[in-house]
Amino acid sequence: MSLAVRYLFLDESGDLVFAPKGTRYFTIASISLDECQVGNDLIELRRNLARQHIDIFDQFHATEDEQLVREHVFNCISQRQFRLDVTVLDKTQADDHLRQDPERLYRLAVYSHLRHIIRLVCSEEEEALVVCAAIGTKRQMRAHLSHLRYVVREVGPPHAAIGSALWRAAAEPCLQVADYCCWAVHRKWERNDTRSYDLIANRIESEYELFGE
Repeated sequence: MSLAVRYLFLDESGDLVFAPKGTRYFTIASISLDECQVGNDLIELRRNLARQHIDIFDQFHATEDEQLVREHVFNCISQRQFRLDVTVLDKTQADDHLRQDPERLYRLAVYSHLRHIIRLVCSEEEEALVVCAAIGTKRQMRAHLSHLRYVVREVGPPHAAIGSALWRAAAEPCLQVADYCCWAVHRKWERNDTRSYDLIANRIESEYELFGE
């Protein structure tokens, strides 16, 4: 008998640039779900919008999409059940070694987030796939994937069958769902704007500030 499959999709908001030019917060979020129908819904939504002459090039991306498109996307994803977990890093509180090597800040965010939630959403009784949105150059992507696999081995359930992948969001619509959710939470922290946050607040299982602990 085949095991059930649990999916975990991670994306980030904010940047790895420190003051005075960068965002104050770097946010990483994950959606976890038992099936990927919400991603299929987004693909169908893009087709529907195209019939209305509303063009979406390559993917939905909350930062770049018009407000009308965002409203369609949030309405679409709110029809499906998923778990949302968020880790927020206040870069003004980061240690000097992180300021000197922003890639370490990214790796810390991924490690801390998965350490917090992976055993809550994955078990040894099911298979799992952890997919992180790809950022950076090909060299950085290879390093990020190696780190992701290391983290999954270190903090995941000891005998769980967990696969890891690093994909561009344009190739995986569930990553676009994670992008929208992460963007909404990041807007609350960065700009005190809860308009979109309120639309997905009932999906949030955890939301914590790493350096605030």
